[in-house]
Amino acid sequence: MPHLEDFECYGPKERSFNLALDGGFLTPNIVRSFRKDRPPFPMRFRIAEEESIVIDSDWSLRLRRLPFAVAVACLVVVLGAPASPVPAIIRTTGNTNRENVATSSGFRFAGRITPDAAPFFRDNHDFSGIGTDGNAPVAELVADRNGQLYGTTEMGGSYGRGTLYRITLPASATGNATYQTLHSFKPGEGATPEGGVLIGADGGYYGTTNAGGTYGNGTVYRVDPASLTLKTLHSFNPNAKAGDGSNPSGGLTAGPGGLLYGTTDLSGAHGVGTVFAISPKGASVSYTTIHNFGSPGDGARPYQGRLVSSGSYLFGMTGSDTNQGFGVVYELFQSGSTWSEAVLHQFGTVPGDPYGPSNGLVRDKSGNLYGCGQGGHFAKGAVFELSPAGPGAFNYSIIESFGAHTGEPAVASCALALDSTGRLIGTSSNGGQYGEGTVFRLTGSGSAWSLSTRFSFGPVNGVNPYCPVAPLLPLPNGYYAGTAISGGKFGFGAMFEIKP
Repeated sequence: MPHLEDFECYGPKERSFNLALDGGFLTPNIVRSFRKDRPPFPMRFRIAEEESIVIDSDWSLRLRRLPFAVAVACLVVVLGAPASPVPAIIRTTGNTNRENVATSSGFRFAGRITPDAAPFFRDNHDFSGIGTDGNAPVAELVADRNGQLYGTTEMGGSYGRGTLYRITLPASATGNATYQTLHSFKPGEGATPEGGVLIGADGGYYGTTNAGGTYGNGTVYRVDPASLTLKTLHSFNPNAKAGDGSNPSGGLTAGPGGLLYGTTDLSGAHGVGTVFAISPKGASVSYTTIHNFGSPGDGARPYQGRLVSSGSYLFGMTGSDTNQGFGVVYELFQSGSTWSEAVLHQFGTVPGDPYGPSNGLVRDKSGNLYGCGQGGHFAKGAVFELSPAGPGAFNYSIIESFGAHTGEPAVASCALALDSTGRLIGTSSNGGQYGEGTVFRLTGSGSAWSLSTRFSFGPVNGVNPYCPVAPLLPLPNGYYAGTAISGGKFGFGAMFEIKP
């Protein structure tokens, strides 16, 4: 991905300018109409890694970086006149190139375009579905205290019902990762563990299965880290247990009171899902349904993703609701032993709103919540923010709609993570240069955000994985670990490492 360095625009004072890349405007299209007394001409800028141009204390421009470029144009428009841009173009074919161009309007442009280094990408394991190996790694990865990574596959393993696995990353860029299947789900146990794994305070591996168990409606389980034996903590049984949910697809979250919290896609009092709490206590387990979805105005079908825990609050999303059916963002808060729910946003109520969100929320240090879904202004997906606005109140905004430019992410499913500086690092199951998914980055705050597509999944050496649906896991070295559910050497997905 190219970036601009040290360019200058010269011209009459009563002009405004913008940049265009291969015929597509960068964002924002026109930042300011420059007054003739400011900024002084010539204007000099330097575009740094963070895609910002600082003119002086009063003027700034944020750029959108695209995955390709063959031309950059400085467009000139006479203030007050009909739009009639006069391009001054500097071209590049991937090599550093510098060119000075004068236009008939007296506006001159000079600049240099330098390609970025390609992101580091390594395929650490290709799932085969052969023997004990799993396939279709839909869940996000987690790390233990030693830096070893853990995840689940929804299929494969010795019994074809899914696996729990561990990967030890290599110590060097040229080393090989070590892969081990820790547990293959057996008949009588759960099956289809879509929600990934949580490493508990006791070191145990906790998770949910979407199917299987005593009643066939899914389970909550614990795998012992020493013996690798599985104990079923709860088998969902809505037919016999009033209010019990069924078929969880999301993972577990450690939350208030030292309990583990999760959601079910179906059943409960209204048939459209629940939130539950579970507390393993030695040989006994305490299980409680703390919320039933489906009341008027409430959400429904909390598909995939984990709850976000903060103090006595839990935050989550549903893929549908009882009004328009586009889903909601909700919070649950505890007072004593009682849980109450508030809907923070109902999707489909503002122009360009996403719908059908998946993979849960992320929360930054300031308490801002972020998520993504389908839809948006260009019907390719969108990212939203809920920022705190006082006790129990949040302001909602759409911070990015995909699809404004070729090569951007596109969403059937998307997932977000936060890096150490607060930037959003995401995956999309579609879009990018080959249409098979991306890793993208969003930088900014408030109403000013910049999108950068950092990696496009597609045909690299014929075996590249594609279709990532789970959040990336930040690693201590600044890299990220993730999974893709398709492609790879055997076609059943892969675990990869990337530095976007």
